[in-house]
Amino acid sequence: MLPGKLLAVLLAVGLLTTACGGAKKSDAGAAGTAGKGAEATPQGVLFFADANIDPSSDAWQKLQALGARFPGWNQVVTQFKTELNSSSDGVTFDQDIRPWLGSEASIAVVSVTPSLGSGSSGATFVGYVESKDDGKLEAAIQKGGKVQKTGDYKGYTLYKSTDDKTFAAIGKGALLVGSDDANLRRAIDAREGDAPRLADSQNYKDALAKLPSDNLAIGYVDGPAVSQLLQLAMAAQSNAVTGAAAGQLQHVQEQLKAIKSVALSLGAEDNGVRFRASVLIDQTQANNAGLDLTGGTFSPTLTDRVPGDALAYFGFSDVGPRLKQAIDQARNSTPGAEQQLQSFEQQTGLSLQNDLLPLLSGENGIYVARGASPISLGLLLHPKDSAQATSTIKKLTALISRFSPDTHFTPLPGGEEGEQAQVQGQTIVWRRDGDVIGIGNDPNVGKVPASKLTDASAYTTVRDQAGVPDQVAAFEYVNVPGVVDLLSQMGQASSDPQTVENLRHVGSFISWATSDSSSATFEAFLEVKK
Repeated sequence: MLPGKLLAVLLAVGLLTTACGGAKKSDAGAAGTAGKGAEATPQGVLFFADANIDPSSDAWQKLQALGARFPGWNQVVTQFKTELNSSSDGVTFDQDIRPWLGSEASIAVVSVTPSLGSGSSGATFVGYVESKDDGKLEAAIQKGGKVQKTGDYKGYTLYKSTDDKTFAAIGKGALLVGSDDANLRRAIDAREGDAPRLADSQNYKDALAKLPSDNLAIGYVDGPAVSQLLQLAMAAQSNAVTGAAAGQLQHVQEQLKAIKSVALSLGAEDNGVRFRASVLIDQTQANNAGLDLTGGTFSPTLTDRVPGDALAYFGFSDVGPRLKQAIDQARNSTPGAEQQLQSFEQQTGLSLQNDLLPLLSGENGIYVARGASPISLGLLLHPKDSAQATSTIKKLTALISRFSPDTHFTPLPGGEEGEQAQVQGQTIVWRRDGDVIGIGNDPNVGKVPASKLTDASAYTTVRDQAGVPDQVAAFEYVNVPGVVDLLSQMGQASSDPQTVENLRHVGSFISWATSDSSSATFEAFLEVKK
């Protein structure tokens, strides 16, 4: 069996081994694995992925428990098992792979050659799989006659595929795979402690510290290595970029230098699946590049203004200050930008600095809920000065009426502060309620609803299960069962009984971002219901 094909199969066997039993239990290590893959990977790789394929580990036991909640789980496992045990070269999972397969598999992209002009692009890689029985592993890799032995190196038997595209080494409880002989030997040197290895990299250690302790798989991106590659690719194209675009390109290159590493993880928990991505930042480089991650976090309060049956909600803050930063950068780097901004202000009578940017300060949110059309949309603004923001909105509605004479805004009834207008058959409303401004086709937009999102069990359950922190930079909530139900009522959802039953176990989705001076983290959680 070809070594490259074998590695690809092994990186996907977790589903099968979970359902059917298999490898021994590994010690807790690198965010859910024993960290053996990183010990067999040279330092300086662009990307590294490590998979926990131990079915007796807590992460896989939880995934199996989640999967068992879906009626179609066993069918998926059976189909996958059938495919794994079907092979043109006679190698099957049950007979040839399971007997020696250990609890961890990893792969790393060592380098990438970008396509420059008419040149070709390509990537080099190394991989690792734990072996419980090297003899059985050797028998499996030689089965089918598509590999040949090439020698020995530091106690490992070397092989290569007959097409010279993949190289492998077997020994000391491991299968090592490389895209070429040189990188394969680098992996052996790293595992033997004769060359710097990824497991000893401080950037790698710091990145893993940002991840949960128990995962199905982790990923790591080396910031300096990727930054250098991208800068080389950009430099090759720099001759074709001139003027303001060249300055912006240079600014992007400087910001890339601030990224130390990116850490990724995927794990199963008692009530759902979690994904996390963390970007670690070099503070000195970030300051030099004008990259500031310290601002913009907030404690969500506008969720009290969102209807309890909301299908989705997206919360964020301080759009105004971010836009100001982008505008200031454009003014400094783009010829003619200042004149264009002045022209806009003269034609509209609106000031960016005094009207539009303050309107978008503070906390903001957008929600989608059930409505007569059949959904209602609401934009919620909590500006630092709601009176000033109200004045700006009145200027905007007057401007709309001037450019669209058929659009007439009239005051809201009952003495409420706000206006409404008919736009393409829908009533669009804006109102100020206390310090909050609401805009949308929901007739009650901006008000505190009788049934609000913060009291809805669909939201509070997934929020608490996911562990959303009090302070976030942004967050998103999707009521998946509500969306499926709405699509079903509209005749847009599948009516297949098995699909309907499987979807019944998919709960809500929630994600959020946090940041500080040294890192930015995105986290997502999908609820799986019993």
